[in-house]
Amino acid sequence: MAQINAQTIMILERDIAGKSIPEIFAIKGYFKESETLIANYDRSAALFFD
Repeated sequence: MAQINAQTIMILERDIAGKSIPEIFAIKGYFKESETLIANYDRSAALFFD
């Protein structure tokens, strides 16, 4: 059965200086979804949920 996983991201003042919001998230390891990422997720999820 699938689970919901919640995460907290801490962004400190030193993380913000001179950076855009997308840059801050990328530094923290979060990236905007792309068609390729979605396709990879769907392929991976099919192994576990089907």
